[in-house]
Amino acid sequence: MPLIVIAEDERSIRELLVEIFEDEGHEVKAFPCADDAWEYLSSSDGQVDMVLTDFSMPGDIDGIFLAHLIRDRFPDLPIIISSGFLEGTNDFDGLNVAVIPKPWSVSQLLAVCASMTPAKAGQPGISKG
Repeated sequence: MPLIVIAEDERSIRELLVEIFEDEGHEVKAFPCADDAWEYLSSSDGQVDMVLTDFSMPGDIDGIFLAHLIRDRFPDLPIIISSGFLEGTNDFDGLNVAVIPKPWSVSQLLAVCASMTPAKAGQPGISKG
């Protein structure tokens, strides 16, 4: 079963994301901050299929720094960054990430995820809503 890691500090959004991806047939590991997500990812040995992170979170690292850490260690891992504070930033240059601004609809989210994660044979993909 494909594994998606979520880093989102807003509990209601984090719980919604878990529900959305579990309904799509994915295993989900969700964390309230990028620090905890990175701790899990750094010990995962590449067994993660996608990361969805918020842009701005409490803790020592934010979503952008998390994306840089992931890109350095797992260069092919799909990363999606979501935030309501994306206008005018060029923090994503060279990261090869998808960006989805908040608020998003479930169909928008699933379409972005599907564009980043082609279905593997025998595994459920992410539908486009």
